Amino acid sequence: LVGTLIGLFSCVMYNACQPFRHQSTNNIAVILQYQITITYSMALLMEGGMLPFSGVVLGMVLFLINLVVMIVSISYSIHAVKKMAQVNQRLQDALDAGEVDEHEHEALPEVLEKFLPIVEVEAVHEASQPLIDLEVEFISTHMVHSQRRNDPTRTKK
Repeated sequence: LVGTLIGLFSCVMYNACQPFRHQSTNNIAVILQYQITITYSMALLMEGGMLPFSGVVLGMVLFLINLVVMIVSISYSIHAVKKMAQVNQRLQDALDAGEVDEHEHEALPEVLEKFLPIVEVEAVHEASQPLIDLEVEFISTHMVHSQRRNDPTRTKK
């Protein structure tokens, strides 16, 4: 159950934050988060005996789904690497031809110049605020109980 809930939370976070520079990488990350969540959900259903078919059938289906996702991810990655190589080659050609200032490529990439820590992303902050509030309440409750137990003026029964 915990794995399924964490998986759902990470699906929402990856989809909201889009943490990677390239959209294709973000798409793969979201798909893989759903894949993990589905795997945990199926394990939960299997442990609870709520599936109308055997665990072997579920295992084969999950294996095939994971295989397809892996093949799609690899092909997506190969395409992205080829595209990046083309961009780098065009940049090198422009540098060789003198069309671009030699030191221009030494500047920080735009993604680093506009870097925003994940905790400062508004969607992450809004989504995690209930968890933070719950944690603060839990800690403060336990601190009060701990202080009462350790209070030397408290009489023991």
